[in-house]
Amino acid sequence: MSESSRQSPLFAFEAAQAPAGEPAGVEFMEYPFQGYHNLRCDARELAPAVSDVLGVSFPPPANRFVAADDIVVYWLGPDEWLIRTPSEYDARVVGKLSERLHGERYALTDISSGMTHIAVSGRSAEDVLRQGTPLDLHPRSFGDGCCAQTVLGKTHVLLGRRPEDDGVDVFVRRSFADYLLRFLFDAAHDNGYRFCRAS
Repeated sequence: MSESSRQSPLFAFEAAQAPAGEPAGVEFMEYPFQGYHNLRCDARELAPAVSDVLGVSFPPPANRFVAADDIVVYWLGPDEWLIRTPSEYDARVVGKLSERLHGERYALTDISSGMTHIAVSGRSAEDVLRQGTPLDLHPRSFGDGCCAQTVLGKTHVLLGRRPEDDGVDVFVRRSFADYLLRFLFDAAHDNGYRFCRAS
């Protein structure tokens, strides 16, 4: 698909802000058009090869993620991981990984077109997210480098703690993104919120 014809899962939402009498307590930032690949393999056999290609310490511990040079690997299960890359890295990284693992037992599935990423930050971010998830988001339980699959609203998501601003990255399937953002807007209304999209 050409750059000009791609459409964000949240294309219907323009930059928006709900006033609450003071600066917004929550910021929602969409990062569209990233690369997402689901990797299934036996890490005991393939860890050195995957680490070498991606430049990260693979595999990450359970419910953790590792990152290097804008490539992030999230633990999903004992033999399953999500690889996130900037779109411009995607073909190169996936091509190298597929070439390196040729002949091995693994599955690498491109799910880029079915996912999007909403970063939630601000002083009220955790309060807003707690309205929709049973996951304990206190930094003692869900600190830097933590990730978990859970429910937010009525939607299955992957959450990851953002080390740069202590916010939370939310990864959601494209078909549920519109519903989820509306849920988050409603949850954040009393705190004030701002929505924008990364270029």
